[in-house]
Amino acid sequence: MACEDPGSDDTDESSDTGDTADSGDTADGGDSSDGGDTTDGGDTTDGGDTTDTGGSTDTGGTTDTGDTSDTTEGGSLCSDACAVVNECGGSNFDECLVECEEFLAEISELPECVPPNEAVYACIAGLSCEEYDALNAGESPYPCEDEIEGLGECGDPGCETAAGGAIDGTSCEFSYHCTGEETYSVECSQGEGCSCAIDGEPVASCEDASLVCSEVMGEGVVDAVNECCGWEL
Repeated sequence: MACEDPGSDDTDESSDTGDTADSGDTADGGDSSDGGDTTDGGDTTDGGDTTDTGGSTDTGGTTDTGDTSDTTEGGSLCSDACAVVNECGGSNFDECLVECEEFLAEISELPECVPPNEAVYACIAGLSCEEYDALNAGESPYPCEDEIEGLGECGDPGCETAAGGAIDGTSCEFSYHCTGEETYSVECSQGEGCSCAIDGEPVASCEDASLVCSEVMGEGVVDAVNECCGWEL
């Protein structure tokens, strides 16, 4: 494991002023100055003036900033964890940081392994030097024990090959497994040939057991298995 084994402000400001300034003011002067004065001249003055602004203003403005920034409090997992490692006598900060960041970048191709490894780094980032020493001592119970045990095969992701067989080549077996993927296995015996399986389920076979068994301890075993089973490991 890297580094000696070892939020999101969603400001959704919805500002809907929704303000409707409807002056709706109707100044109806209604000033009807009806002097009603009728003189012999027959003059009548009727003001009859009416003013209606009828103005309606709806800003209807909605502002959604939608700003989301994912940050880890106190900095990145790697820098926080490596600060503890460096302070407590572990590896150099810069070396630890490079190793940690490269490791997390590598396992990003294995999504199921990212959360458990991040949990370990987060735990280390919160340790005191006394706790860090106890972690390195590895005597149960120790700090971050649950997080480390939770790694499973994600603690050392990659591909693993296992092979073996009888010295005289009459039988042999082979297995191949990559983190997060199926397990490929082959069992061969003289006279019965080879049986190929994926996660324990038979999927293919070949009659010549020596094809695999003759190479089971050599560099050509993967090629022999691929020829026998039709795989591309």
